[in-house]
Amino acid sequence: FTKNPAAIWAANSFVEIATSRDSYYTNTVLNDSDYIPYDMPLANEFHDIGWITMLSDLTDRDRIQLGFKSSPYGSFNHSHPDQNAFIIQGYGEKLAIRSGYYPWYMSDHHKNFTHHSASKNTITLDTSRGQKLQDMSASGHLTAFLTHDDFDLGSGDATESYKGGLDKFERNIIYLRPDMFVIIYE
Repeated sequence: FTKNPAAIWAANSFVEIATSRDSYYTNTVLNDSDYIPYDMPLANEFHDIGWITMLSDLTDRDRIQLGFKSSPYGSFNHSHPDQNAFIIQGYGEKLAIRSGYYPWYMSDHHKNFTHHSASKNTITLDTSRGQKLQDMSASGHLTAFLTHDDFDLGSGDATESYKGGLDKFERNIIYLRPDMFVIIYE
């Protein structure tokens, strides 16, 4: 629709997306493009929503990819209590995941596990208690981001999300390309 060459490349490259081209909201046909996004950054900070992404490669289906969240939007509704959580995918596999499943909104499993910090890659306290549920003020915030050809750094502070349950929870993630992550807690 926008004729953006990166968007056309992505739509043509990732056929595993469940939405078929026939069901796109536009009636335009995607054209083949010679564009390959070698010039796009391998790490990005989305400060407004509190996400950082780090990738080994944009074009390799077996790429290594990390997503890190420390969001100002708390844990209300669709935003789970997962401040300073991360996910890692690599070699075509999901390696560090958000666990649980979602049979329907507020099913027993969703309400008692999937929607809790214990199902994420973040800190839990005694009896799997973690960040406050359904609370927009149970937020985190990104504190640092740096990207380089050889490494990336992302940091977040999720102390507020525990509402006094922790004195401090800062997480720093260093990605050493192509395949090593160093995680430091403060």
